[in-house]
Amino acid sequence: MKNVRIIILITLSLMGVFFSIDKFIKKDITIIDKEQVIKIRTFKANLSSVLNAYNFKIGENDKISVPLDTKIKDNMMVEIKRAFPVEIYMENDVKRVFTTKVLVRNLINRENIIIGELDRIYPDLNSTISENDVIRIVRVKENEVDEVVDIPFGTVIKLKSDIEPGKIIVKSEGAKGQKKVKYKVTFEDGIEINREIISTEIIEDVQNEIIYQGMDKLFVTSRGMPFKYDEIIIMQATAYDLSYQSTGKYPNHPEYGITYSGTKAHPGVVAVDKSVIPLGSKLYVESLDSTGDYGFASAEDTGSAIKGNRIDIFISDHSKAMQYGRRNVRVYILNDEVSENDIKGYSERRIYERN
Repeated sequence: MKNVRIIILITLSLMGVFFSIDKFIKKDITIIDKEQVIKIRTFKANLSSVLNAYNFKIGENDKISVPLDTKIKDNMMVEIKRAFPVEIYMENDVKRVFTTKVLVRNLINRENIIIGELDRIYPDLNSTISENDVIRIVRVKENEVDEVVDIPFGTVIKLKSDIEPGKIIVKSEGAKGQKKVKYKVTFEDGIEINREIISTEIIEDVQNEIIYQGMDKLFVTSRGMPFKYDEIIIMQATAYDLSYQSTGKYPNHPEYGITYSGTKAHPGVVAVDKSVIPLGSKLYVESLDSTGDYGFASAEDTGSAIKGNRIDIFISDHSKAMQYGRRNVRVYILNDEVSENDIKGYSERRIYERN
């Protein structure tokens, strides 16, 4: 009986020693692997041996919250961030990378990709990314380019009342001019997508061909009003208004709405090349298509693009001015007094109605 008690005591002692060893040597560790939470009780000494023992495969781009040689401590927590694939499109090339980064900015920095001031990136740098997302980087560059451009000469036909009707005289031959144009050229991924004129410098002035043609000197308007004229010129007409698009000036500009002659722009005012039509001339602008005549006008303005047989008519309504486009007109340089009340351009009349 005594021997049995001794055996029981020895057994209990050994069990106590075992549980003591288990308590002080075995340790609990929690591993979070993506969506999985794995709890492990282990005798292993460091993290690397635990991962190997439980067959955790760690990829080259995976991230672990603690170093692999970290000694195991009781109740230790380890997080494994698995790298996922992302494609980066850049300069007509595709780069497939694996990352644990969730912000575009962080991935771009990790890949040592420099984003230029003009470059565009989709999605933007502060966007989050996930598996199989695509990042697109557009390389944008701007260069200044100079080009010498020919200026073609035009033909100015002046109908003269002091020449026999129907007779044609070439007053002067035409000669092309030249200008140097400075462009700002924008490239996206090496492809030109925009070209904007920065400045223009005339190198050689254009000389228009001048033709005189004899014609009767009495002109009758579409409303049956007879007027004498000195010359008739076939011209290309465009339209302008007071918008910044037309004048390059905003309402707070001190010269906003003021013509070259110093008068206030209003319907009936036209811009001309003053070497072709003297400023102050009274005109009648006759439409050569199905639209109504602009009518009596006064040459009071000029424009950088109004050269030779060009005329720019003032239309106060912006949308109608832009809608006018380009069209041919016959311009009579009058030799009669014209009432200011008759100089009203299209005014309230619709452009597409005959007078």
